Formats: sequence, C-alpha cells, structure tokens
Amino acid sequence: MPVKMSAGYAALLVAVIGVLVSLPCNSLWARIGVALRGLLHDPRKQRLFNLTMSATLLLLSGLFYAKPHPS
Repeated sequence: MPVKMSAGYAALLVAVIGVLVSLPCNSLWARIGVALRGLLHDPRKQRLFNLTMSATLLLLSGLFYAKPHPS
C-alpha cells in the first residue's frame, strides 16, 4: 500500500479487490457445479467421480506431508 494511504481507504481498497477477484471465481465454481450436477445423475458416474476426487485428495495430502519443510 502507498505510504500516505489512510487506514479506511486501504481497507476499502482491499475489500474492492477481494470482491473483484472472488466474483468471477465463485461464478465459475457455481457454473462447474451446475454442469457436474447434470453429469452425475447416474450412480455409476457419481461413484467414479467420488473415487477420483478422494484419490486426488489422498495424493495431494501425501505430497504435502512428504514435502521437506525448511528447518
């Protein structure tokens, strides 16, 4: 932030930037959800989706914990 910016103006700027970033992200997330809802009516496809998402979660959490942390 610029040095001579008041705290109120800085807070307003951060809020506006947050809204400008989050609106398109949330809209995209909602559109993807609507598209997936149409694809996941079949229980077999829903099961495959759930297994894929759980495997992805396990893989990513394993990579997170396997990553060497600086000491």
